[in-house]
Amino acid sequence: MFNSFGFYLHENTFGKPIKYSASNHGAKVKEFEVTYRKESGKINRRNLYRLNSSGYFTYSAVYSKNNKLKQESIATFSDDTMLTSRLTKNGKGDTISYTVYTFNNGKLVRSFSKVGNRSQEMLYTYNSLGKNTQTTSNRNGKQKYAIKYEYDDNGKLIKQSTYNKKNVLISVTNFECNYQGESQKKVDQSKVCTRQDKLPNGGYVVYNDYTNPKGKLMRSVSTYTSDSNLVKREEFNTKNVLFGTIQYEYNAQGYCTKYVHQYKKKNYYYTVTLNEMNLIKETIWGNNNRISGKAIYSYNFFQ
Repeated sequence: MFNSFGFYLHENTFGKPIKYSASNHGAKVKEFEVTYRKESGKINRRNLYRLNSSGYFTYSAVYSKNNKLKQESIATFSDDTMLTSRLTKNGKGDTISYTVYTFNNGKLVRSFSKVGNRSQEMLYTYNSLGKNTQTTSNRNGKQKYAIKYEYDDNGKLIKQSTYNKKNVLISVTNFECNYQGESQKKVDQSKVCTRQDKLPNGGYVVYNDYTNPKGKLMRSVSTYTSDSNLVKREEFNTKNVLFGTIQYEYNAQGYCTKYVHQYKKKNYYYTVTLNEMNLIKETIWGNNNRISGKAIYSYNFFQ
């Protein structure tokens, strides 16, 4: 669920979400259409989206290259901001899935979904600071797993414990860098350590180390500007060998206009052209300087 028509690649707690576009410049977008084309220029598919006055998506539809409806999704909100349900149907109008969301004091406490004869229920509990202390997943009325979260006095996550359907502890992830482990048999234990170093230009680098239960280390290194824009992300394998790099470019307003993913000797790229309102006008993607496809955007606005 995206607010204010924002498109985000991912979000890092040490930096800003990577924004491709937003509608807070001028008129509010009521609906927009995205036409996807192949390298040859032929239409591949068409997507239609509608938003409410608060900027939340209320409807989406996918059409084939022959303009035949393939799938549509309808979302309902309370006061245009609180998501209460989502319904997805196929091109024939048959229900694929249906989800109902329940909130308490602005916090999501339950979601219940049905797909055919299968049901999925997610339950969330919180402490007095509003931090999620437990997430429980139930499938067809029976517990599938439960995750408990522990925090320090400042509200920082320090430990995550996962329990199976029989409520038996099966894994522990600790988020303290000086974690020494626990002497519990048959429990997979791992740790996540995150640290930050400042750069002379005002930017900073975030190191995120993850040790799996077998003691193998995985590392990602993210470099940010002084404005907290992510400009480079490097991924290292268990032998501390660099295997992937993503680099980002931004315009003067802070919107991402290009990223290049270097992986296995190939460069996968994605470029964004914005209009005068900083809304997406066109996107192009491909690899090794060869275009794979493009998408054209058109908009209607609230009066």
